[in-house]
Amino acid sequence: MQYRPQTSSADSDPELTEILDTGQITSDQLKDQGFKLYNLALSQDIRRERAAQVLLGNSSYLHHFATSLTKSRDEAEEIVQETFFRMFKNTTPPKKGNYIKYTLSAVYYTFIDSRRKWGRQSVFYDGAPLTNEPREEGQPYQFEIGKVVDPGDSPEDNAALNQKVEAVYDVVGELSPRQRQITMLHYYHFLKIRQIADKLEISVGTVKATLHHARTNLRLSLEERLAS
Repeated sequence: MQYRPQTSSADSDPELTEILDTGQITSDQLKDQGFKLYNLALSQDIRRERAAQVLLGNSSYLHHFATSLTKSRDEAEEIVQETFFRMFKNTTPPKKGNYIKYTLSAVYYTFIDSRRKWGRQSVFYDGAPLTNEPREEGQPYQFEIGKVVDPGDSPEDNAALNQKVEAVYDVVGELSPRQRQITMLHYYHFLKIRQIADKLEISVGTVKATLHHARTNLRLSLEERLAS
């Protein structure tokens, strides 16, 4: 029987072959060729492991994004690893599109899922002090989770969105220490009313009343800021 060397489906695409050979890929190439690599990694192709290595080795933008969300490099690493774990279990991956936007969205949803999971498992706010002291201009509050950026939006749209997000951060920072603490536990750490009451050793009624007053203050302050 005549020997036939093994070939890869990537051999018919010179640009993809070069990416696999060198392991180097530009952001534009990743955006356009990412799904080809992704589908190759999930196939039975002889270069599937190499395709996965290229995707994993060129994921620094995901680590930066996850760090901006979590404010923790260790947690960001876990978020990105979990995202790729889910991606490589996918049996029907997209065939085309913007791979970078797709993976950024995947990281964001993994982050949200992790926060919800923490709430279900009663992982509480760590007790870091939340003060009423004004921040210096340009310095974030302790609870700021990073800028909100949609890769599909224009810089102007993202700037407008972040102006609103910044306004929310500002008015939350102006709440009383107890209102701010309970607001963050409930809306950022996804704790239920009973969990907050148990953690802070106060009644459920006190938590509900504090949240009610905090929401009222936030609504009035936001309406004033966004109208100016």
